[in-house]
Amino acid sequence: MAGRTGWAGLTKPEWEVRKKEQIARLADIRANHPRQIIPEHELEVAAAELDRSSSQVRRMLNQWDPAPLRPPLWVFAPWLLSLYYAHGWLKSLHQDLLQTRAELAAAGSEVPRELRDVPTDYVTFWRSFDRLPKRIKEFGHRGAPGLRRRFVYLIWQAKERNEIWQADCCRLDIWILPRGCAKPIRPWLIIFLDDCTRMVMGAMLCLSQPTAEEVGAACVRAMRRKPTPIPGVWFGGRPQVVLWDNGAEFVAHLITLLAARLGFVGRAVARATPTKKGKVERFFGTFQRWVLWQLPGYSKGPRSYTDRDVFKGKLSELLDEDQLWAHISERIDFYDFERPHTAHGKRSPLWKWSNDTTPLDEVPMEDMRFALLLSKIRKRAHPNGIEHRNQFFVSLDGAYDDLVGEWVQIATLPHDLSFIEVFDSDGKWVCTAYPQGTFSPEQAYELDARRRRQYRPLIEAVEEAHGLHVARAEAQDASTGAMPGLVATALSRRTQPVTRKVAPTAPAQPTVPDDGWLDASHRAAEQGRAPLASSGASEDRA
Repeated sequence: MAGRTGWAGLTKPEWEVRKKEQIARLADIRANHPRQIIPEHELEVAAAELDRSSSQVRRMLNQWDPAPLRPPLWVFAPWLLSLYYAHGWLKSLHQDLLQTRAELAAAGSEVPRELRDVPTDYVTFWRSFDRLPKRIKEFGHRGAPGLRRRFVYLIWQAKERNEIWQADCCRLDIWILPRGCAKPIRPWLIIFLDDCTRMVMGAMLCLSQPTAEEVGAACVRAMRRKPTPIPGVWFGGRPQVVLWDNGAEFVAHLITLLAARLGFVGRAVARATPTKKGKVERFFGTFQRWVLWQLPGYSKGPRSYTDRDVFKGKLSELLDEDQLWAHISERIDFYDFERPHTAHGKRSPLWKWSNDTTPLDEVPMEDMRFALLLSKIRKRAHPNGIEHRNQFFVSLDGAYDDLVGEWVQIATLPHDLSFIEVFDSDGKWVCTAYPQGTFSPEQAYELDARRRRQYRPLIEAVEEAHGLHVARAEAQDASTGAMPGLVATALSRRTQPVTRKVAPTAPAQPTVPDDGWLDASHRAAEQGRAPLASSGASEDRA
């Protein structure tokens, strides 16, 4: 510029005043623009007034603008935010956007406005994203978990026990070797937690991802009446509402029928909102760090020498499902009855449960059988009972007697061998069977007496059939050899008077004088020994 003096023909104080006016004007234009940008012709006007270039004016604006810089509107487009999370790296996202825009332009297609606004310079593109709020940048780096960490939540808790339960399933951070398996697996755990007292109402260990049948069985176990160390206090009963996520095992049709049958409301929380059931989520985090880290096969323990896999040690050192469940159940009882909880002032959940006077609604076993019907095992009914987990189960009410030798279906509560429910092949409930060895002497005697009562008519029928064959053979015609029919023989025997056979009485023994030898012979016979006398000795005595 020919007449340029560096200050647009003004003194420096006058130029500073003009600079503030131009910067304020550009900031106002940008604030009122729908896309939060400054048109290029406005930058050129300000550059001419200040005798500077457009890039210098833009730098001045960024340094002296009293309002914070806002990212352009194109950055907030939902499709671009999803691409931001999918790529996870702004450099690759910028290259992908420019390449797509060039391909659309080369093909003669219309380029969307959001794609036209993407700057070609990567530094400008990076600065646009750097102006985003921190929660959106966390979303781009870590997805939904990072986004949730930047929001504010209010703590909410149920006011009384059994008002709200929270349910969830989680894959445990431990490798086990189940019975009959050659490769280790990571099991799953289903938990039902009371929102008010933090009591673990029910739990179930699964070798694979839980199904709707297993969730229903765990729900019945949670509602069943269970004792506590405090006499007269039990926990369980029917909840009012159960919160769970949108997993297929919880939103299945069978679980909806179960909720309607047992009389509670099953409510699925919104997707990607684990904070709606944060208490059970927190329980899983605490439980895994507190219980599993000391066990062999812990998946977050030492790594192998290649650092690609967890160090599991020898397969023989890993636990099986029974050993793991024994350890988990013992720790859950300790958590419920003894472990202090910060939400209760360093007191146990049992203390909170026992001090709550809300009446409990006990669920009848007839209603819970519907859930047991969802998970059935096919078994053969043997004379000794139904074999399940190395135990034989029989019924005392006599309904099992008609099933001996037939195929039946049984249903059990998870990790509970105190009883089984028996169904016929059509799915109709028949009886409740209990393991042998748990009956009292009176119950065992009644079972044996019932069998004898059922056995006696059959034995009499067998004897009668044998008598029919004998009578038929006696009535055979000697000349023709023809024998009457069995029906005719049976009718003739019914018309004849019944003569019972009388056991012959033993003849009276003659009175023998007691001469000492006879007495010794009798005593030897009573003691099971042969008499000491022989023929030679008799002759000598004679």
